[in-house]
Parts: sequence; C-alpha cells; structure tokens
Amino acid sequence: MKSRLLVFALIPLMSLMLFVSSVATNVGAEDVTYDVPDSEGWLGIYVAGEKLGYIHWKIERKKVDKEEYYRITANEARTIKIKKDGKDTGKEAKETYTYNATVKMDLSPRTLEYTGVKGGQKATLNATRKDTVIEVEATLGDGPKMPVQKVNMKPDTTWAFCSALVFGWRRHSIERPSEYSRMIEASRVVLSSEMVGAEKKITFEGEELDGNEWSAEGGKVVLAYSDGRLLTSVETTKTGVETKYICEAKDVAESMMNYEQKKAKDASKPNTGKNNKDPKKPGKGDHFKDALDPVGEDEADSAGPEYLKLPLKGGTKFSMRAAKGWKCVVTKNGNNFLILVVNEEDNNVLVNVLIQATDGKDPSEMLDEFIEASKNQEGVDKLEVDEGPDEFDLGKCNCAGALVSFIANNEKRKAYCVFMGGDELTVLLLPSCTDDAWKGVEADMYSMFGSARYE
Repeated sequence: MKSRLLVFALIPLMSLMLFVSSVATNVGAEDVTYDVPDSEGWLGIYVAGEKLGYIHWKIERKKVDKEEYYRITANEARTIKIKKDGKDTGKEAKETYTYNATVKMDLSPRTLEYTGVKGGQKATLNATRKDTVIEVEATLGDGPKMPVQKVNMKPDTTWAFCSALVFGWRRHSIERPSEYSRMIEASRVVLSSEMVGAEKKITFEGEELDGNEWSAEGGKVVLAYSDGRLLTSVETTKTGVETKYICEAKDVAESMMNYEQKKAKDASKPNTGKNNKDPKKPGKGDHFKDALDPVGEDEADSAGPEYLKLPLKGGTKFSMRAAKGWKCVVTKNGNNFLILVVNEEDNNVLVNVLIQATDGKDPSEMLDEFIEASKNQEGVDKLEVDEGPDEFDLGKCNCAGALVSFIANNEKRKAYCVFMGGDELTVLLLPSCTDDAWKGVEADMYSMFGSARYE
C-alpha cells in the first residue's frame, strides 16, 4: 500500500506557541545565516474582525549531503459563512491551503509546493528559485499546467505564508527601515513594504510585554513581535478589509473563538475534577511503560502485517506496530477501508483504527462526546467508565483515553479507547474484546497503543 492509502483521509468532512528565537551570523560581506531552532506554532486568522480559521506552522533545519536549509510547512483551514444580501444563510464553505517550502540559511526562497482548495476548486503551484528569479508552475483544477511564470525577487523576498515569521527571525534593527518582501503564492506577485520599527509595550493575552512594532503604508501593514516571537500580523487592503493573524494556543486557534472568548467559555465549564490530575499522565499508572518501539522514519509505508504506516491528509502519517501474535490488516469494505490490528489466535479480538474529521475539537472533547453518544447507542447497555478519562502524549501527539466496560449482544465487553488529535483529522483506536478476553490481551493492547504515532 503506498499513495493510494491517502483515501483514508478523504472523509466528508499553540499549549502556548513555542518560544522562538534566532541568531544571525555574519559569514561574509553578503552572506548572512540565521540559526532558528526547530519549532512550531498556531496563528488564528481574522478577516474584518471575524475569525475564519487558523494556520499551524512548523520549521525544521535539514541537511542533505553538504547543503543545509530550513523546511517550513503550514496547514491553513478557513470556514467562510455564506451570506446573501448581507444576511447569514446558515451555510458554510471550507477552504484549505497547504504549504511545503524550503528556504536557504539566510531564509530566502528555495522551493515551494502549494495546494489550495477553495469553492471546491483545487489549485497547485510548484516554485523553484534560480538566482534572483522564482520560476513558478501552476495548475488550476484538472486543467493543463500553465506556462512557467518567472517572478523577479528582491534580496529580502521570502514566501508570503511565512513572511511575518521570517521577518521576526531575521531580527531587524529598529535603528533603520527594513524591507518586508513576500511572494504571494496565489497571485505570483512580489509585494514589498518599507517597514519602520519602534520599541513598544504590547498587551498580549492580558500580559504586558516588551516588544517591537513595525509598520508601513500608513499603518496598512503592521507586524508586532516580542523577543523575535510573532504576536500579530495585520494587512489592510485598498478597500479597507483587514486581515489579522494572531499567535494563539493550539486549542484557541483550532476553535472559532478568540483568546478572551475561549477563556470565558473554559471558566464557565463545571468543575468535573479532571483538572486535579497531571494532564500528561494516565490516571492510574503508566499504561505505556512497556510500549513497543514506534515505527521508524526510515521504515517504508505499510498496511501490514507487522506494522501500519499510512500516509494521511496534509502530509501527516499514522503508524503503529503489532505485538507478537497480532497482525495489521487493511481491507476494502464497499467504498471504505477497514484498518484493523487482529489477534491471530482469536479474530474476534481486534483493534479498529478509525479516522475522522477533527472539526476543531481536541482529543478530550471528542472522547467525552464519544462516551456520551455510546451510552445512548442502541444495543449498548450499562456503559461505565472504569478508568480515566486520561490525557497524555504519544510522541508529539496530544491524546485522550479511557477504559470503558459495557454490555453488547448479552456479552460484557471492555475496551481502552484512545483519541489521537491532529490539525484536520483524529485517529481513534477502538478495541473490540470481551471482558474475559481483555484480561489476557491487556498488556499487548497497551504495548501496541504506546507505539502509535500520528504526526
């Protein structure tokens, strides 16, 4: 199974942003490099004061042969409310944009792969820098590739989707104006603004920070930073429409609320006692202390039998290793795929791997909703939570799990269910096992779950 496994992702459908600093190193008169640590973060997107979605970005330093560069990726999701005659129709349209770029050590362009889906129409773009020219090849929908377009860049030009981040990583001195130059991916046009910086006390999420604010064009372009960390980026069109990007915690960014709204909502939630435990460890001991080794980055994509490594939406992958006496199976059921990890001695003992849309919810919220829905499901009786819910990490992935027992088909059953959260998709590990069988496979289940990764 290779690229066709992407079908699993086709389902109808910042924790505070990491502190990021960079150091500029003068190598020669015209050769400057920047030391940016591997990091990631989230930005909420606001247009005309209304939140439309978020961007999740990541930067990683790479070295191939003798060449060093940075890879910057981003997944952007927007939800547009459809209006008629200025009134909300109650309908929504989804837009998604993915960026996979590389930049040189001076943070100038190298390559870019871009895909945008808007109004059901897909657009792709591949760009490569050659000296001071960016060569762009674009495709709209199922149409043919457009002729290669050559775009002249300036010394400080970078890709637009990460340009505000790059401007901060470059640590420009406020003693003199600095060029803010970015190539707009969709229109293949380079925009440049001469930014003037000033020290400023910035109030951000209720805290007063020492920062720098850069502005141009009479305030139509404004960037705000604290110690190199992007706080806000604002651009206003000629018609007066303001687009603002705000650094946000992951749960805030993925919601359709701003920081103050999310804080107020969380404060109004009833105290269930869940916050009294360490949110990164299971409630009753470490279930995953005997976890199998995660599937390695150098191991090939696979649908079994020894392990799963499945490409999903947005360049992510789900992987999990099968314990001894178990096998991974992927089978087609109509237009859908079944992803299973099956006990070789008893095929009725298995783990279902289900992939579904995140819909802006975190794993703990999805777990709570799943448990409540299961209690009301026909054929399921006396469902009880024996342990948890627990919140923990598997690799870099936020997860939530709970041990539940219930009666189905006159049999008492038990399962430890795990939700693994992602930007667009969530993976659910759902065992199918009788109460008696659980006692014999519990250690295997936890060892396999501990090897699971979604990142």
